[in-house]
Amino acid sequence: LIPDAEVSLLRFNQTFAPLLRGFAIAQLKEPDEAQPLNRNEARIANPMLLPLLRGEWGDARHIHFSEYFGLASPGQAEPLLMAGNDDWLGAMIRVGRGKVYVQLFSCELASSSLPRSTAFVPMVQEIIATLGLRETEPRPDMMRVGEILRLSVPEFRGLEGKLEITGPERQEFALPELAAPEVRVEGLLQAGAYRVSHPAKKTGRRRWLAVNPVLGESSLAPLSANEQAALFGKRNVARVSSREIAGQFTRKHEIFPLLMLLVMLAFIAEALLGAWQSRRQTHPEAVREEDA
Repeated sequence: LIPDAEVSLLRFNQTFAPLLRGFAIAQLKEPDEAQPLNRNEARIANPMLLPLLRGEWGDARHIHFSEYFGLASPGQAEPLLMAGNDDWLGAMIRVGRGKVYVQLFSCELASSSLPRSTAFVPMVQEIIATLGLRETEPRPDMMRVGEILRLSVPEFRGLEGKLEITGPERQEFALPELAAPEVRVEGLLQAGAYRVSHPAKKTGRRRWLAVNPVLGESSLAPLSANEQAALFGKRNVARVSSREIAGQFTRKHEIFPLLMLLVMLAFIAEALLGAWQSRRQTHPEAVREEDA
């Protein structure tokens, strides 16, 4: 999304609100001096355009910006590009499995010198490659027990309420307010075939979700005494209760406090000995009388 110089800020923010996730633009800014590109990577949260900052696509020292839209609210966006005065120039917003790129400056030569630089074409190619990634084959509606699946349900676009998933167990999931809704399906603990439906839509092709069991899952049934003896032998393993587990370990005491006490006593003894020796040196007459 690249807002036009004559765009209505209110209309732009309201139109793309489901995609902006709290991000909002403010009035067009024209700084007194053209702002350079902020090349401090610590200020950037998304790495998509780091090659631009590092000069891998061309010299970034001569890139400056004369006008760009201000930032009213960052929302859930991640900064991509920033000006020398820490104003945002680009942002990335994650919407489900998708991404929205918002560029706060136009590609006109009067707005920025970036279109003149050798980094402009690689930047556009990188943006297209990042936003245009698609799976070669559509993923079937399939998951395993206990997994989390983002289920795309475009046929339920515009509907309100909750999506129903019915099978060996029944759960409901809220539909998000997006152009192409995705539902986060989780918490299905029984394998089987589940029907995906909505109370407001009785017609149309039925949607099914296959929930498969986890491969190689452990059995929670405890071993009997005979099974344990056959597996480990009668002498190698003994069965104890949870209260008796602590008694199976040897208690050891730390000697660190004792060592610290001995060190402190050594310091005290050294201090007393030093004080006694200094007193003998400062009072020689008393020492001679004591010797006599």
